[in-house]
Amino acid sequence: MSGTKNTPFKTDYGKRIECRYFSNNELYKWIDKDHQNKRIAVWERDLDGVETYTKYDAAGVQTVTKTDKDGNETVSIIQPKAGVGSAVLTTDKPEAKENKDQPLTANQPVKRKRAAPDSNAKALPMATQKENQPDVPKGKQINEKGKKALAAPKAIVQQVPQKGNKPKGKQINEKGKKASAAPKATVQQIPQKQNEPNVSTVLEPAAAGDANDHEDDDEGDDSSQYHMALDVLPADEAADANQQSEKPTIVTVCVPNNVNCDPEDEEERYYWEFPVDNVKMPTAMEKVEWANEAKVDMLINCTYTDSNLKKKLKLFRKCNVAVNQYRIEYTYSKYSTNESGRLFARNGVGLQAFPRDVRAFIAKEFYVDVDFVNSMPTQLSQVFHQENIKCDKLDEYVENRPKVLKEQRLTKKGAIALMLNSGSVPTNEFFAGIHSAIYKRLVPLWQSDNPYYKSLWDHIRTIRHNDIKGNKEGSFVSLVMQTFENRALLPMISELHKMGYELDVPIFDGGLVRKDPLRIVDSTVLEKCSAAIKAETNFDMKIVEKPMTVSAEFYKKHRLSELLAAKEDVESSDEDDTDGEEEEVPLTPEEAAIARASNSMTHVDFAKLTNVICNGVFVFDAKQFWMFDKKWHPTVNQRVRSYIDQNIAPIFTSKFDEIVENLDRIEKKMTNAQKTKKCEAISDMYEVWKEKKGGMEKFIRMLGTNSQINALVECFQTEVLDEKFLEKLDTDPFKIGANNCYIDIRTGKTHPYTKDVLITKSVGYDYFLDDSEKDLKLKAEWLEFVEQLFPIEEERHIVHIYMGYCLRGDHPEKIFAMFMDKSGGYCGKSKFAEAFMKALGTYAIKGVNTHIYANTGFSNQNGHNSAQFATEGRRLAIFEELDEKKDLDNKKAKDVHGGNASGNGRRPHSKVDEHIDFITKWILIFNDLCQPKFDTGDIALVTRILVICFRAKFFPTMEEFNASNHPYKHLMDPHVGEKFPAWAPYIMEWALEGYQHYMKEGFRNIPASCKEWKKDVSAAVDNLVDFIDEHLVETGDEDDVVELKAIKERMSPSMKNRFKSKDHLIDRLSDCLGRHYIDTGKGDTRKTDFWRRWQLVERSSRFF
Repeated sequence: MSGTKNTPFKTDYGKRIECRYFSNNELYKWIDKDHQNKRIAVWERDLDGVETYTKYDAAGVQTVTKTDKDGNETVSIIQPKAGVGSAVLTTDKPEAKENKDQPLTANQPVKRKRAAPDSNAKALPMATQKENQPDVPKGKQINEKGKKALAAPKAIVQQVPQKGNKPKGKQINEKGKKASAAPKATVQQIPQKQNEPNVSTVLEPAAAGDANDHEDDDEGDDSSQYHMALDVLPADEAADANQQSEKPTIVTVCVPNNVNCDPEDEEERYYWEFPVDNVKMPTAMEKVEWANEAKVDMLINCTYTDSNLKKKLKLFRKCNVAVNQYRIEYTYSKYSTNESGRLFARNGVGLQAFPRDVRAFIAKEFYVDVDFVNSMPTQLSQVFHQENIKCDKLDEYVENRPKVLKEQRLTKKGAIALMLNSGSVPTNEFFAGIHSAIYKRLVPLWQSDNPYYKSLWDHIRTIRHNDIKGNKEGSFVSLVMQTFENRALLPMISELHKMGYELDVPIFDGGLVRKDPLRIVDSTVLEKCSAAIKAETNFDMKIVEKPMTVSAEFYKKHRLSELLAAKEDVESSDEDDTDGEEEEVPLTPEEAAIARASNSMTHVDFAKLTNVICNGVFVFDAKQFWMFDKKWHPTVNQRVRSYIDQNIAPIFTSKFDEIVENLDRIEKKMTNAQKTKKCEAISDMYEVWKEKKGGMEKFIRMLGTNSQINALVECFQTEVLDEKFLEKLDTDPFKIGANNCYIDIRTGKTHPYTKDVLITKSVGYDYFLDDSEKDLKLKAEWLEFVEQLFPIEEERHIVHIYMGYCLRGDHPEKIFAMFMDKSGGYCGKSKFAEAFMKALGTYAIKGVNTHIYANTGFSNQNGHNSAQFATEGRRLAIFEELDEKKDLDNKKAKDVHGGNASGNGRRPHSKVDEHIDFITKWILIFNDLCQPKFDTGDIALVTRILVICFRAKFFPTMEEFNASNHPYKHLMDPHVGEKFPAWAPYIMEWALEGYQHYMKEGFRNIPASCKEWKKDVSAAVDNLVDFIDEHLVETGDEDDVVELKAIKERMSPSMKNRFKSKDHLIDRLSDCLGRHYIDTGKGDTRKTDFWRRWQLVERSSRFF
């Protein structure tokens, strides 16, 4: 009966439906099934070489033949549980082929020599036979409390009437229900019929829940008779050895002595809690899960349901055993060993295997979702403490996971992945310490000290799987932790059952608890579950209830709101008027597009369908695609192809399945019909659907061809083309984008992104969605920094207003700012500008100084004002380290800050003039030593200037700080710039408050001190001293003179424009050169407007 994968098998019954192998490809189990006669044959071999051959007949009777490694055989007859099917063997069963005269007893097993098993086989835990069972008195056993004795963890002997006589009445337990089967083997003693040998049977319990499901069924459903501990299977014929004994014989199966279970609890037979080192765990459990059949069918019939999900739903539907009830089996992974790891729904069929939205949609009316909080890290931390391994970082993560994840910029899954990847040490310093503690201290302990863990490690090393390759130690840790998680789950299930609740759906670190109108799953219930887990496993687990909600995206994707509303309308109309004529329901745009594309199967209709399904997710701007994924961003064609594969191709696959189903249905009609006209009509219909099938197959193959997909994408570009899309982006002046939301600066409130919010820029960080996310300490630090920079309240207030005004995406005011100080630097101008740029992200830019200087000899703007596009779309530009010898472009400064002004120009290397709106506000940063030149006589320009006073002085050392008498001195923080990223959202909040001040008072209340500083800036802007130093020399000789005419010849036109009039120039020169002479001499010696003791010299002569 044994063999390897390369060994051909000859089936005992019907069809071989399953074969299982060890990791060395050695067969250890096979199953044959005869569906027609409801028979089963199962062969298994454990790691000790013990072979078990079991046959099930149609009545559920099992014949079990066990062969040890020495070739000795033991034959047992096992009846189905009481009340289900036939429980008595009759004389019409076939006789045993061997040892007919040998009675079958527990102390004298039937011995047959057989070939020795493979010596390479490993041992699996098996229940042993117990010998010398004492006699059990007849009748019901009553315990000291007056209740009927229930099955103990040991064997129980029970009287069974002869065939043809049914027991009188049902066996009723204390709860008024039919008595459940014992947790383990129950031995039945069968009265002897005339001329019939005595036999005994061993009853093994079926999967949990069978007794309750079939308590009112005297005859029993066939399917209820075929349960085993690991696989739910039909029964086989009774074994030949059933009629060998002439005396009642007791054959028992022992339950381990250390098992702690209450046999009164039906399900608890499968929830015996063992110590971690004990390898005996339930190999499977069977559950009855509840789900709304109508909603399951709705998803199956929904056009927009993913094809893979449809397949799962259809398989789930086949498990239906009653209204809204589904029988599901849970077992361990095929890669598991010694019942380690998690329990999975067999074949991925069950509520556990569905996505969260699907699970909530079909089952939330029946269940409450409970969950361990931070399960794996919590248990791992407690294991560290038990092993005396110190890991403060893991403790910090467990205690304050949200804060750690936010600081480390990780998701929960990302953090777990870092812990469970042994092949790569995290670059993240926080998780690198946790990783080291796991793989350098804990794993070596597990691999060497504990036999159970060592067996798991040996198992992991032998598995060949892509997910494990290169990460064996990480997979080992994952397996152990999942085992711990499962050990914690089982006591919770047991405790809930004791309190009258049922956890029908185990979901790894929690599960779905069935709702009960008389019992509410509250914090008290969950605390008792935590206490039970602590008592059984020593793990301290916090359990919470999670809401079972269906996301809006799920409803929208599957059009479920429309379907549910339509269903309600149909039901109400059926109740109101059943005789009326049916009205034709118009197709939705999606249904019409699907029908059109399915019939034509052309590129164009496919592109139209994609456009309808994506519902505005994609836009093509004539150069590239844009995709809305939480917010708008440019994307590549590959993302479009991926979207088609995931959302559009499954629609055609589903349609193809429908066509195949129709063909099968029509083919059956053709087979059953005679050759009549009706048969000819069916034949014509068959040809039509066959042609559709061929076309659909061709089209589906086309979806896998690169050239065809590229053609489809090109057609899709036409469908979603919007040549003006770029012009619409980031045009709303009152909205600012953040990573997680956008901000309306008029109200200061945040809003989620939607497709109609065309924002692509971002400040580069998450903004506060509510006050709970704010850190008051960081906010106070920023406000303290602002007070240090601007110690005078009214000056600080005008700065607050201007920085709030800079948030606007337009420029209605004729104003720009100059940051000025008179203390020789170290006043915080540049740091303040740097902090504000960090807060504005891509809405601010550090300007190029040459773009604001007047042109000299050549155009720095490509001859077409291309430089004005450098700050396009930016709300703020900051210029610093200006050149005092350069002239500010007065005209550009006025044009850009002209009050919602605009202009035309060409982008670099472009030949087309474009329109541009000037929305960028300037900030010029300088002091009295590097002030740029500008025309102080240009009133329009001067009135646009807002001078911001920086009065503070920051000293790098304590000595300088103590030695200074500056009124606003502070000790410099060399690391203040490192705080700006953390301050950024608080700077934004501060600026939003400033915008509210702007909306109330504008710039009507500029402080007098700012106006005084502005006069100083305007007066000193000519830089006449530098000119005199470069072009004049003082001789001290009264005969040396220099005339105004000669001085003006040396001045550049921009220099001359800085003076309002001739008198203005003479006054300024007199301030520098001394007494001014108006007229002297006659004829050729006459001079006007001159100064004595000065001489005009060549540039080179200044150095001699």
